[in-house]
Amino acid sequence: MTNNLAELLDRSADARPDAPAVVFHDHTWTYRQLQSWSDAVAAALTERGLRAGDRLAMLLPNGPALLLGYLACFKSGVVAVPLNYRYRSPEIDHAMEDSGASALVAHRDRSDDLAGTGAASSLGDRLEIVEDDLDPFAAWGASAGARRTFERPDLPAQAPVAIMYTSGSTGPPKGVTYSRASLASAAFDELPGLHTDAQTVAPVIGSFAHEGPLTLHVIPVLRAGGRLILMDRHDAEHVADVVIRHRCTCLGLLCALLQQVLDEPAFQRADLSSVRFVGTGGDEVPHSLFERVRERFGLQLITGYGLTESPHVAINAPGPRYAPGSIGVAMPSRQVRLIDDDGRDVASGQVGQIIVRSPASMLGYWNNPQQTARALRDGYVHTGDLARQDEAGRYWFVGRSKRIIIVDGSNVGPGEVEDVLDDHPSVKMSAVVGVPDRRHGHIVAAFVQLKPGAEPTTPEALRAWARERLAANKAPVRVTIVNELPLTESGKVDRQRLLDA
Repeated sequence: MTNNLAELLDRSADARPDAPAVVFHDHTWTYRQLQSWSDAVAAALTERGLRAGDRLAMLLPNGPALLLGYLACFKSGVVAVPLNYRYRSPEIDHAMEDSGASALVAHRDRSDDLAGTGAASSLGDRLEIVEDDLDPFAAWGASAGARRTFERPDLPAQAPVAIMYTSGSTGPPKGVTYSRASLASAAFDELPGLHTDAQTVAPVIGSFAHEGPLTLHVIPVLRAGGRLILMDRHDAEHVADVVIRHRCTCLGLLCALLQQVLDEPAFQRADLSSVRFVGTGGDEVPHSLFERVRERFGLQLITGYGLTESPHVAINAPGPRYAPGSIGVAMPSRQVRLIDDDGRDVASGQVGQIIVRSPASMLGYWNNPQQTARALRDGYVHTGDLARQDEAGRYWFVGRSKRIIIVDGSNVGPGEVEDVLDDHPSVKMSAVVGVPDRRHGHIVAAFVQLKPGAEPTTPEALRAWARERLAANKAPVRVTIVNELPLTESGKVDRQRLLDA
């Protein structure tokens, strides 16, 4: 099989042209159709003046438009910039301006937020609003039946292929940049226990604007000639229905959602013998979930560890070293170390920061050499996450030295939320923490100290202020107004005391 992203569909389109490649709602497209359709979109990009290395931003939910956008970028050499679909106007502007995107494809449901952006207003015919989910590029003359040809450029393996914005503990989101080689490594390296072949039927539940669903399901399944079920809804009832109705062979979803799906009455009585593996991640996995998966499927729940900057670092898959609660052993091509604050390797059983050297790691943060230098040192990504390693070589996640909050599998940086709250005219200072939540993994909670003599405000008003300026998953669910924020001896906000309150 090819390791060239531009040739992703070639083998399946030649060997199995009439096999179903993609299902969306009640519509199915074959490999032959997907190949010609993505060629047409790639041709449309070049006709609009986009060349290899130019950036195409995509503000799209799961569906044909997002998939075609990726495939067209892979083929044409245009760099894909998928945006979190929940972004509001300021976040869209930041990603557009930071990436230098010269074209944008956005769904009609986001028109109100686009109207509030400066970056989209100057794009002209390089702004495509998707009006029809089943014919998203009609305005560009790139419908499913169109036959358009273009010349694929010959690009070096280290050429950028995608920029994915991820939140850090401070500042605005940073653009994690993948080369064609690193994204291919993330998607094509065989993950133990997750075998993908032409018989695979994979529901794409999480947004594949994020690295995980893209490299775990979308790219590997298309390369192997299997079938993708694209889902633009991810409530538990709908997920259960899709898995049962399509006889899905795999199930990969966030921990909180997996628990909800297992609770669905239809799921409890259905024939699930088609499912070959079940995987979860995005947060700490309770031991009870391992037992529930074993009882319902007769399978061992697959877990692991990775991050946007360096995907698929370790995997806990069935085998002699499998252990519920562990994040597993390092992937064969990954070099993993645990280090102390002075950069020295810690002894077995001791806690250290995870650092990773991997062919799947990012090139760096787009347009941000300072943050790149902090994260990438001597070829290793410094994750800020803490773990220990046992004598069997398994890693056990301990916690995050960064203050990242993971909501529905997406990173939320407390600093970004605090900046928005602190801009409120009545707020003197705020502190944001993550509170465990069964449905979302965590929710964002804010503690706010008001300015003396300022106009009175309420938690409800502060939540509304944040919702207008932040993606829905970042806006605080809880806001508590306090007389004073607790401080540590060094004068920093004592977030642990806030969590314990």
